Amino acid sequence: MIFKIVLILILSITANSRLNPFEPTDLFDDIKIEDDIVSADLKQNDTININKYIKVSIFENKLTIDTNKYKLKKSIIFEDIGKIMIDFKAKVRFKSKTVSVSHKSIDKISVGSHYEENLFRVVIRMNKNTKKYKIIKSKNLTTIRF
Repeated sequence: MIFKIVLILILSITANSRLNPFEPTDLFDDIKIEDDIVSADLKQNDTININKYIKVSIFENKLTIDTNKYKLKKSIIFEDIGKIMIDFKAKVRFKSKTVSVSHKSIDKISVGSHYEENLFRVVIRMNKNTKKYKIIKSKNLTTIRF
């Protein structure tokens, strides 16, 4: 009895799997991705339009994220690894982008679209010396104080 169950399980897994799982599928071939991302090195007192949805400004003790019309969905601070993850509610597609930052508190800012989840995500990699930070939410502006 157990042998039959194991055999049925193996056959069903084999029938539903691809021949080569490392070969890409055609699943996302019909998705058009926007290419209007800017590559830059962000310094203190700079502002950059990462794309048409996100504008980031960095100052001595804060970073602001202006999302125009998109509202903050959730934010999580990972203090142990020095990351802040901020999700904004939006059904938009764009290429992921990482911007290096020359600042005493921040190393990198990464932005990516999660179209299937109706959001885009901003991840801020904090400098290892920065231990305290706070997220302040307003209508279309998210501020991180450090």
